[in-house]
Parts: sequence; C-alpha cells; structure tokens
Amino acid sequence: MAKRRRNPVKRPVKLAPSGGTLRDANVHFEAGRINQAEAICHRLLEGTPNHADALHLLALICKNRGDNATCIALANSAISVNAKRPVYYNTLGGAYFESGKTAHALASFKQALALNARFAPANNNLGSILFQLGEVAGAIDCFRKATRSEPKRANTRVNLAHALIELGDIDGAIASAKHATRLNPNLVQAYVALGNALKAKGEFEDAKVAYHRAIEIDPDEVEAYFGAIELEPVKPGDSRLAKLEALRNKKSLPLNQEIHLQFALGKIYSGLARHNDAFAAYQRGNVLRNKHAMALGQRFDAESHRRRVDSLINTFTANFFETRQNFGHESELPVFVVGMPRSGTSLVEQIIASHPRVHGGGELPHIGQVVARRATGVQLVDWVAQMPTKMASDLGRGYVESLSELAPGAARVCDKMPGNYLFLGLIAVILPQARIIHCRRDPLDTCLSCYFHNFTHRHLFSNDLADLAVYYQQYERVMAHWSIVLPIPIMHVDYEALVADQEEKSREIIEFLRLDWDERCLRFYENKRVVNTASNVQVRQKMYGASIGRWRDFKMHLKPLIESLGRMPPMDSQLGQT
Repeated sequence: MAKRRRNPVKRPVKLAPSGGTLRDANVHFEAGRINQAEAICHRLLEGTPNHADALHLLALICKNRGDNATCIALANSAISVNAKRPVYYNTLGGAYFESGKTAHALASFKQALALNARFAPANNNLGSILFQLGEVAGAIDCFRKATRSEPKRANTRVNLAHALIELGDIDGAIASAKHATRLNPNLVQAYVALGNALKAKGEFEDAKVAYHRAIEIDPDEVEAYFGAIELEPVKPGDSRLAKLEALRNKKSLPLNQEIHLQFALGKIYSGLARHNDAFAAYQRGNVLRNKHAMALGQRFDAESHRRRVDSLINTFTANFFETRQNFGHESELPVFVVGMPRSGTSLVEQIIASHPRVHGGGELPHIGQVVARRATGVQLVDWVAQMPTKMASDLGRGYVESLSELAPGAARVCDKMPGNYLFLGLIAVILPQARIIHCRRDPLDTCLSCYFHNFTHRHLFSNDLADLAVYYQQYERVMAHWSIVLPIPIMHVDYEALVADQEEKSREIIEFLRLDWDERCLRFYENKRVVNTASNVQVRQKMYGASIGRWRDFKMHLKPLIESLGRMPPMDSQLGQT
C-alpha cells in the first residue's frame, strides 16, 4: 500500500534580495503591492530594455491605475518584442475598450484568439463587447468557448447567463447563474443575473431572494436594487431611497452602474409622484446611455433612418404587391405583433398566448436575421425587389419551420418583435397568409415610456427626446403606408381601447386570428410562460390603466416631443382598420 502523503506546509514566498525577479514582481502585483511590483519591473528593464514580460506587467499596472494610454503604449512595446503571446493582446484590448476605442479592442481580442483560440480571457472579453454591440449569438459562442477552456471561471458563466436571458433561453440562464454561485458563493453579479432570469420566468419570490443576496454581499450593488424595486416598489420612508441617493453622490461609480442608478432613482421618484426629480434622473440616465453607446461607436442617425423609410415607401407600392401575388409560403401559423416599443405589444402577445392553440414566441430574431444575412439598410428594398419566386417561397417555408420547431402542433405562433414593422413588406412577400397585429398607444405616452426605460443595447433613438420624435414620426409614416398598400390584413389595437374594454377587444383579436374564443385569454395574468421583455412584471398583473395619460405629469419637460408630435389623435381616425 502506498504511503499517504502529508499535505505540504505552505510557507510565505521569499523574494529575491537583489532587486527581485519577474516572479517576485507578479507576487507583489497579485497581492496588491503595486509600487513594489513597479519598482522591480523598472529595475529589470534597466538591465534588459526589451524584457517583454516586464513591459507587459507594467502595462497591467498602468491599467490597474486607470492610465489606459500608457498601458496601450507598454502593451504595444511588449508585442513588438514578442508578438506570439495572446495575453499581451488581451491586455491591449482591455485598455483600448476602456479608452472608447472599440474597433481596436475587437481587433486585439481577435488577434489573441488567432494565436490561441482557447484563450479564455480573450473569449470572455470579446463576448462582452459583442454582447454590448447587440451581437448576442456571437457573444454566447465566445462565452461558451471560455467556459469550456476554463470551467471554473465564474464571471464568464455570469456573462453567459446575461446573454442567454437576452436570447430568451431563461432556463439556460438560470442554470449558468446558479453554476456561477456554486463556483463563487460571494460573486454578486451571479445573483443579479439569477434574479433577472427568475424575474423573466415569473418566479418573483425567488428573484427577490437573489437580489437581496446580491445586496447582502455588496450593499452598493446598484443593479440589484434596480431589479428589486420593480418587484418591491419603494414607499415613503423606504431606506433604499436614501441608500441610492447616497450612492449617487459617489464619484467612482462605473458608467454602467451609474446608468442603472439613475433609472432606478427615476422609477422610485416617479412612484412617489416626485415628477421633477424623476425626470431629472431619467434625463441623466439617458445622457449616460448615449455616452456609453458613443463609446461603442453606436448612435442613432436620424437622417439615415428617414432615408430608410423613404426607400420602403417608394419601393413597396400597391403595384409592387400586385405583381407578386403568387409569391411566398402559404401558412397561417405566423402572427406578427408589431409597433413602437412600450406600446402594449407584450400585453397583446400575453392575451394571444393564453389561448391553448397559440404559442407566444416572444421577440424572435428570425426576420432580422434573414435581413442581416441578405441585405442591410436601404439595400433591403433592392434585394426584395429582385427576389425570385423560389427564394420567397424558401424563405417563408424556412421561417415557418423555425416556428414549428418552437411549438409543434400549435395553430398559431406569435412573433412580437416590435421593430418587425419595418419588415412588413418583406413579410408580405414571403408569408402572404401571416396575420399582422399593430399595437398603438398615445404618442406622448409611448415616447415617454421609451425614454424612461433602460434598454440594453437596443433602441438608441430612445436616449434623446428629439431623436424619439423623429423615430416616432417615421414609424407612424411607414405604418400609414403599410395600412394602405399591404396585401396582408392588419389589425390595429389601441392600448387605451383595450384597457377600456378588455373582453371586447380581446375577442376581436382572437377572431382576427381565426380561432375560437377561450376564456383563458381574459386571465392572461395567470399565464406562466416566460416573458423576456421590459414588461415581464406588468403582464402578470391584471389589466390597469394607471399609465394612460402619464405624459401630463411631465408635460413641462416634454417640449421637444409636444412640438414635434403634438396631441395627435389615434391613428385609426386617419387609417381605419383592415
């Protein structure tokens, strides 16, 4: 029998007496003794000016101090000495990203992965940028590669959970977040991700537990407060308000945390009827969101959007559709719920999905993916105009097959991606039997609700009231056009009318879908399906009209919107319902 080995006694690491080695410098750095690590690196470089690892450690030290410019210079110096070390490019990419140079950061992380495709830190960092740019599928691929290479990286599993939530894989997100909590029981972001996923699934009590655990670990964790206050509204005297107001005065909050903080304060102040304070917080949050988007190289281009709508209107005419009457795949399975964000699309889908023969698919990316693969921007119209009959049929069949995989046996599958209103011309060509439900709401209430919501990487137009006005005007313009020329029936559902007479309007919706009425559609709030949208709490409550006319509380702050949109009547007075 082999002798049992005794556990070795861990002794403090002894540092070399004469100046120290690179290993000594790394020990100091990991222990937080930054000045000692820096001194050793400089002594090493005095003897060996091209000491690549010493240059790289100095770059890390500069990054640790927030000196990204020097970090970039030192990392590039290390690379000039040895261009085969992925870790150098990873450090360089991090500094570029923190400097707002997103394209350079992407190139650096990709170069690190070109040298070692399994290098987990670079996969994690690349995935994080892709996620912020809205490239969710690519981000998930990176995070999964990182977890395969280093299964015990809890942070990567948290990032994967956030991306899976965005994709709609809530069970996968819950599993990933729970795995992260097992790997690191004190990792606050793991509990935030878990809370977000549980909230999307409707498991509100468990979500509260997760958020409270995050706050217990770190009382300054803003995102946990942000998630919790939607489930537990703040009342007068609530200590959470004082806590968040104290956090607001901190000078060192990271940008993403300050964004969450401002939107959380806006929601609290609004609930307490402190409307001026609420608007100021939301306004600050949107300024910061815009700053974050600009750092990523993103912005809403109002003129480009106008040109896009011009191209849709000029191409998709009544004559265009008349010449394509035999195009597409004949199936009544698809139901598209479209409109502005925050216009009632989640509520309408929840009503429809409560019918036993309907599956609510949520915000499906399928149509957008078809467009992204085939055409972009104004080129979309040229691609559709030149589309042969077989392609139209194949694309329609492929879309229907993807819906059938989601819900085998369903009579209707609902796709409630609001922005699909821009693709109704394409949808009419490839899916001529689809049903379109267009959700509408008071223009000012709609825009205000967009402005007051902390969207992730989408809806950049909502960061600025002037941009919101332009976007809304163009939305209304193209929807008016579709209502005249589109060969597919469109049902216009006004949020205010639905709230005023829930049963009548719900019956009209189900009849429009050519389905028999089912009383469960009136009890939509009992539906336990996953709702992965900004309204995932509201759609599990009975219908209420408290948000109707909300814009009046903020009228004095809405001059850009009121001047551009005015108090416009509901669009059915202009269009009629087909």
